Amino acid sequence: MTASPSRPDLLQLVARLSGALALAFLTFMVVAHLLAGTDDPDGLAFRSATDGLQFALFPLCTMLGLLLAYRWELLGAVVVIAGMAVLCAIRPDLLRFAILIWGSPALLYLAHWANARKQRFA
Repeated sequence: MTASPSRPDLLQLVARLSGALALAFLTFMVVAHLLAGTDDPDGLAFRSATDGLQFALFPLCTMLGLLLAYRWELLGAVVVIAGMAVLCAIRPDLLRFAILIWGSPALLYLAHWANARKQRFA
């Protein structure tokens, strides 16, 4: 009979599952965006440097952070949260409930890291 998972293990499992779902969806959206044909004469070019920065912050920075979080939870969580914070500073209109959904795996990774660290040093 297997033992039930401890709280940090369960938190890590939920963080990894939610991170994997978010990463899969973001990867699908980026690939679909890059492969989709467009009738726009500029193609997929960004209209301004701000557009390029926003694309780098979300979804690319979020994807990078979620990938890093599988190995280094703190680093990955900080990359996602910092990217979201800068994006919300540039575009305050994006500061809504939806941004918390995309940042929730990073918050779970951060909570797991803090809980595991507390148990390790206790």
